[in-house]
Amino acid sequence: MAVGPPGGKPLYMRNKAFFPKFNTLLAETDIPTIKAVMRWKVVSGAAPSLSQEFEDAMLVWYKDLYGVQERSARDRKCFFATTGTTSWASAMLYSDHLFHQPNIKAAQGMLENIRKEFLLAIPDAAWMTPDNREDAKHKLREMFFQVGIPTDKDGATDWPKRANALEGHLGKDYFCNQEIATRLSLQRSMEKLTKTPDRRHWGGSTPLEVNAFYGPKSNGLWIPAGILQKPFFDYKNSDAQNYGAVGTILGHEMSHGFDDDGRRYDAKGEMKDWWDPKTVAGFEDRSKCISNLFSKYQVLDKKVNGVLTLGEDIADAGGLKFAYRAFLQAAPEGAPRSGSDKRVFFTSFAQTWCEVDRKKSALATVLTDEHAPGKFRVIGGLTQFKPFAEAFQCPQGAPMAPKDSERCHLW
Repeated sequence: MAVGPPGGKPLYMRNKAFFPKFNTLLAETDIPTIKAVMRWKVVSGAAPSLSQEFEDAMLVWYKDLYGVQERSARDRKCFFATTGTTSWASAMLYSDHLFHQPNIKAAQGMLENIRKEFLLAIPDAAWMTPDNREDAKHKLREMFFQVGIPTDKDGATDWPKRANALEGHLGKDYFCNQEIATRLSLQRSMEKLTKTPDRRHWGGSTPLEVNAFYGPKSNGLWIPAGILQKPFFDYKNSDAQNYGAVGTILGHEMSHGFDDDGRRYDAKGEMKDWWDPKTVAGFEDRSKCISNLFSKYQVLDKKVNGVLTLGEDIADAGGLKFAYRAFLQAAPEGAPRSGSDKRVFFTSFAQTWCEVDRKKSALATVLTDEHAPGKFRVIGGLTQFKPFAEAFQCPQGAPMAPKDSERCHLW
């Protein structure tokens, strides 16, 4: 598809099928409807920065879709508006004044322990060919970690320019400030088109995120400062708490480098399908068990789509296994972990996914979210992991302790 003057810089579209379908949609839709959609996009996007009348109108929409009953309190709105618009400046402020810096070193140690257990598990992945197992170990060793805050390849703090990009540009008008921030964001996006990609770039995330993520195009793992704080993590917490709550998440993200998406990118994040046909067949055979398991779960009258959630379910299983093994090996002086410590590990894992949902929101999640509902991430993960049943002394055949022959395994 050629657009623009001849000799222009080529842009590669990830979803080229979108544009022909979009053209068809525009041709088949009447002009008043298109205008109405465009007005809605403008007003709904600007409403949070406008007067109360606009916010009240949006509240009707949010109430029906998400069950929101009232507008956010002013202090709450101010917090999220500030950390959303000036996210990098806020992240730097948080890091400098509030974040527990020792948590970075503690998390780095935990990551290396989990990587070590993952490396030890790869030779036992019988579904992979010998060559692909070596490829997997190489990719895992090459995976880099960004822990807490941005750092360069040598580990030195490396805050991006956008952390100070708004300085001197903002005034007293709230709406105008939002528009200025949006314009500068678009300007940065356009500038990136002509620059060499930075593998360590944080993308649309910041250290304030209470999350963690793997980047297949970089083969990197980002663990923001936001998740390295209580109640999830603290260097003063017990190993059982830290490995159960956050270690399982880190192992989860690490596992994404070796699933049906991660297989398409090599150790440097370059697009290259490095799996042999036998490895693909072995993966598909093992993964069917997992997708079938999750497809049996149901929220109200809607079944979970185990095919949609497969990648995340596999990562949950890998994260749980590698974090638990690392937790056992990290015991002081090699002493065995107590039964109480093991139960705290699994309880911490389960508490991470506690949630309360409105019915409409829960149903929408089942239909569209690539993650299984939190309840089933816990049940699905723990029932397939024998050490859980052993720690809680669940008799074989109990709901949380199926027979070994019925359990699903990839790693």
